Amino acid sequence: MNNLLLNLKVIFCWIQNPTFIIKISEGSVTKIKGNVKSSFLVDCADITKLNGLKSGVIYGVAGQFGKPILKAYNIPKEMLQQLRNSWGYNS
Repeated sequence: MNNLLLNLKVIFCWIQNPTFIIKISEGSVTKIKGNVKSSFLVDCADITKLNGLKSGVIYGVAGQFGKPILKAYNIPKEMLQQLRNSWGYNS
């Protein structure tokens, strides 16, 4: 059931026309759409392991100055801030 909800969240993200989508399933990080640096994916994997996150979706939508804004589903605020810090450094 949890995997079904996660896939529905990925589909919902796709409707918003994101620049990239990253899916976290059972602790592993998978790029679904777009281009992101491998260092950001490694950071995502490290952050999810440190925080014990099992599932979630990270995506980027077009920002005002062309740099994607990081958004997420099923990710705590503190962890999302860690991901945003990493995104600012690795984008």
